[in-house]
Amino acid sequence: MRKHLNRQYRDRQEYWSQRAISRLFATNPGGECRICCILDSMDAQKHSWPRSRNMSSKEFSSFSRPRLASTTLIIHGFSVTTALTPHVCSTNSSRTCELISLGLTNLSKQLDLTKVFLNVQADNCVKEVKNNTVLRMLAMWICLGKLAGGELTFLTSGHSHEDIDALFSLLRGWIEAHKEIWSPQAFQQCIQSFYDDSRHRPYEPSRAVVSLTRFRDWRSRLSLANIFLVIYIF
Repeated sequence: MRKHLNRQYRDRQEYWSQRAISRLFATNPGGECRICCILDSMDAQKHSWPRSRNMSSKEFSSFSRPRLASTTLIIHGFSVTTALTPHVCSTNSSRTCELISLGLTNLSKQLDLTKVFLNVQADNCVKEVKNNTVLRMLAMWICLGKLAGGELTFLTSGHSHEDIDALFSLLRGWIEAHKEIWSPQAFQQCIQSFYDDSRHRPYEPSRAVVSLTRFRDWRSRLSLANIFLVIYIF
């Protein structure tokens, strides 16, 4: 038990160190830098719509409401991006690659990404980040010179990152306080109003909510891209 707790604490120390370095470079950009980002998804049940006081009546007790998948990317010191996706879209690794690409596109407006070493933090869920698709995407960007370097980092199973979980806790409370949310667009506006309060995530000046309803099939594209890279290198 003690070994497990010590390993857990060392994991968190490594994450805290990467987060602090990323925030430091955000205040003094320039030259080669290390950027830390974290990606995680929120419970989809909290994003069931429509939300209304009328839904608590017995007539709607068996009513099955559609849900929105909500995934948040925090680039420490720079931005917070929350992507909302309807239940008819698959929440696979291609969606994760699209969200990371969106975050890096916004980051490229402030930094030269060719001098950035990217540290991606995530949980142990293989559906989102811990898979070949995200690893191939990161490897392709490095081989093409789009990034100086990168790594994928995962906490021990059964543990989570406290800062993004704290953000989700605040978001749940904010959503619960709004009783009438009738559409995905209303959900987007509700969460955006949360981010518009500068007291929430003060270290990240850019905070946005996007509707991610269409994205590329990164899995097939990256498979072909890696084949061409191997042919090109050898």
